[in-house]
Amino acid sequence: MKIKKVLLSLALVLLITAQGFSQLKAIESFDYPVGTSMDTLEADGGSGWAGPWEHFDLNSEVMTVADSGFAYADLNFAVPHIGNFMMGANAVAWGGQRYGRYLAQTWPNEAGKVYWLSTLYQLTDFTTNGWALVSFYDSSAEKTGIGHEWGNDTIGVAVYNTAGHSSYTVHDGPQWLVASVYMSGDTLSNVYLWVSPDPEGDEPDTNAADAKGRWNLVDGFNRVAVHFGGEGVGMIMAVDEIRLGESWIDVSSPLTAVEGNKNELPTDYALYQNYPNPFNPTTVISYQLPVTSFVTLKVYDLLGREVATLVNKQESAGTYEHSFNASSLSSGTYIYKIQAGNFAATKKLILIK
Repeated sequence: MKIKKVLLSLALVLLITAQGFSQLKAIESFDYPVGTSMDTLEADGGSGWAGPWEHFDLNSEVMTVADSGFAYADLNFAVPHIGNFMMGANAVAWGGQRYGRYLAQTWPNEAGKVYWLSTLYQLTDFTTNGWALVSFYDSSAEKTGIGHEWGNDTIGVAVYNTAGHSSYTVHDGPQWLVASVYMSGDTLSNVYLWVSPDPEGDEPDTNAADAKGRWNLVDGFNRVAVHFGGEGVGMIMAVDEIRLGESWIDVSSPLTAVEGNKNELPTDYALYQNYPNPFNPTTVISYQLPVTSFVTLKVYDLLGREVATLVNKQESAGTYEHSFNASSLSSGTYIYKIQAGNFAATKKLILIK
């Protein structure tokens, strides 16, 4: 009799534990070689995915894997996966790029089901005449997404109208976007978006969401897309750590130590490789300062002639990035040089038109 009770108790514990696990989950940390074009990846399925990223719409400009240019230090929490991320730049006016990755299975539209989506997200030089979204797709078309919707200079839920958008501007630096989707089992499902919530806090309250919307997900979804474009030349979108799951823990667990790196300063000087490189005609140059320094950052041609001055001022300790627009220059190799206190460094950049 005691054995039966023990077995019954054990079965109950296993049942409760099993109910606590998410059956559906997908994680993308962009752990691929730096410089790899997203449309040439040969990644197999795994971590909830069916295959690699693919360029499936709009222009052929390439999103690639980068390791510098994302301002992780400006987030209000520590990110254990700091490193590689997905990044692309708009090379021509009214350009656009759309990359998608299929999930291992369709996530169904079942009444009462709750799905979660999160991503680290950073935009540079975006305007209202542009868009930058992480979206759900089904087998036929885009359903909608989170990020910067066309015509709205804010971060919000892409419902393709002005209702329900947050007041967070796209120029505030990197953000952590978190959305929960309450599936209806019918045509429209409710979605709630929070901009950089506390990852160590309780599950965010839907009543306090920064933006809300309704998505047409009648057939569920089976693909995630990263896409952007618009009017401006040189608009840049960067994303990292895309996570999907069935609980708040599924998307928040990799982010810890609130305020953990907000006040951490670099311990050394450094000049990073520009990204993208090669580029046309805009690229981003990043560097770090351990102490307040007078900084000059200049670009030269191979004959040593100065062609641009990007920085010429005193800056506090920290990590910086500056956009360089070379639309007035000819194709070729150039040198960029930083001088900060007693520190000096140079690197090459390649302009291809």
